[in-house]
Amino acid sequence: MNHIFKNEKIRILTLIISDIVAVIISSFLALVLRFDIDYIPKHYLNVVVLSLPFCIITTLLVFYFFRLYNRVWSYASIGEMISIIESVFLIEVITICYHVFLDVDLPRRLFVQLMIILIKKINT
Repeated sequence: MNHIFKNEKIRILTLIISDIVAVIISSFLALVLRFDIDYIPKHYLNVVVLSLPFCIITTLLVFYFFRLYNRVWSYASIGEMISIIESVFLIEVITICYHVFLDVDLPRRLFVQLMIILIKKINT
């Protein structure tokens, strides 16, 4: 029994680490898609870097509340896909509210791109 519990912890830790990496990659990839890779305004780059801790914590908490870390992913179905889309949509709403509350200037298209990229990254 202890062996199964240990594997479960490792699986959850692996999912958490992969989600953190997905948030980081998605954030920068959205900037690259919005702007040319050679011309990302420093202001936007700084905002994304400073927002990363908030985005990572928000993502992990929302995924936890949607119970995405407790599912058996070898048998993933449409229900899991819908949960992922709903949770990523909620994450983006929270992130937009965070940026509006702090009066941070970011292109609106960046949030849509980030949401699409994050859904794609989480599903792979």
